[in-house]
Amino acid sequence: MAADNTTGLENRISAESIAKLSIKETKIKTKSYNYCTPSIILENEILYIKGRSLPENSIGFYDPIIDQVRKSASEGKIAIIDVSLGYFNTSSSNRFLELFRAFGEGAREYYSKDSRKQPTINWNYEKDDDDMQENGEDYMNILREVYHIYIPFKFVEKE
Repeated sequence: MAADNTTGLENRISAESIAKLSIKETKIKTKSYNYCTPSIILENEILYIKGRSLPENSIGFYDPIIDQVRKSASEGKIAIIDVSLGYFNTSSSNRFLELFRAFGEGAREYYSKDSRKQPTINWNYEKDDDDMQENGEDYMNILREVYHIYIPFKFVEKE
């Protein structure tokens, strides 16, 4: 996972670039916002978030992404968020909650009209990384208990 974070700069997407997402794009490759941001790729209605998240300005980095996720989910352009993070800081954690909330609110709009798909959040974590597993469970519980957003979380333990 660390290798992806340090060598995959061409696969990262900047906050400015995500606002340009369209349904016709299947894969986006741009330069990194900075070396402490995760890789974010939209491919076939799946938004992949991989790596580490320690941006200096998490609001500046994530808020344009959150806005676009809400819009894209409400249009059925994002059906799954697939998260594989090795580490994230507290300010990123707050932004992830907002991102998942935006996804849930947007998806609720779209999928109430089209029930053939089920919006989902895949939460990947390393075997024996109890903290990362608990982080995913916390997001799921907060979304349900505070925001009444009932998106299924799939917890995937990686070797």
